Amino acid sequence: MFSIILPTDFKYKKIDGIDSFVGEIKNGKSTFFFDYGWYSPKPPLDEKSYIEESRKGMDFETTQKFFNKIDLKPYEDENGGVNPREIIKKIKNLTLHKMTDSIANQNGFKNNCEYYYTFDYEKVEFKIPFCVPDEEREKFENYELTIDTIGNYKRTIALWNDKENPNISSVNFEPIYGDSKNELSIGIKSDMEFDKSELKEIFKTVEIK
Repeated sequence: MFSIILPTDFKYKKIDGIDSFVGEIKNGKSTFFFDYGWYSPKPPLDEKSYIEESRKGMDFETTQKFFNKIDLKPYEDENGGVNPREIIKKIKNLTLHKMTDSIANQNGFKNNCEYYYTFDYEKVEFKIPFCVPDEEREKFENYELTIDTIGNYKRTIALWNDKENPNISSVNFEPIYGDSKNELSIGIKSDMEFDKSELKEIFKTVEIK
């Protein structure tokens, strides 16, 4: 379970969830909604966090760039379909690098991607450019993130920067040791009833018990 300290006019409303404990705490102006369990929403990422996640695997667009460089026929089924996992599991030593002019020129990269992957596939080394999608860059600008550790949890406080749209700030707790059934997400839907400093102090009161 968890606790959060809010003004006294906020009231709790239970919502039926699947494999998790979900609900709302509202006062007529603002609504805090929470999800505690297996499938809690993930926190937004800043550019640094996004790049760290990207080190774990290529996104769809980058994977397609790789597929365009290899012969897919050996992986086609009787209907001409391809199971990407059969190919991806053969990739070894996937590493993400910062792009340089010399790498871009040597490999004929025609876009302005800031990163590239190297990896081995069927004993051949590949270099594939990786561009951070524009829609992700827009998200980076919309949040001010504070990431720290509380007990056995990674805590991410995401404060919304877009004053022209309803506040969708949040706090997330993710177990450091991967026990996903105890993940917690608390978000807010509000027309800016609270400013960022107030929300940050509210989110700091959250404790998992």
